[in-house]
Amino acid sequence: MDTIEQQSQALTQARYEQVEARMRMEIMVMSEVDQRLEDIKVKVLEYRYQIYRHFRNEICEGNDDGI
Repeated sequence: MDTIEQQSQALTQARYEQVEARMRMEIMVMSEVDQRLEDIKVKVLEYRYQIYRHFRNEICEGNDDGI
């Protein structure tokens, strides 16, 4: 009876460790996805600012021509 209980405990421990490893892996993947998303957000803001500057310059140059 003792060996069955030991085997059961070992199996339970192995399952727990497997679930824990899977959770750690999912957290790492989500962290990587979050970082990529932040990088994309930064790039979007940079491009938005470049577009804003471009049109601001176009408008300013257009106003200078009319004066």
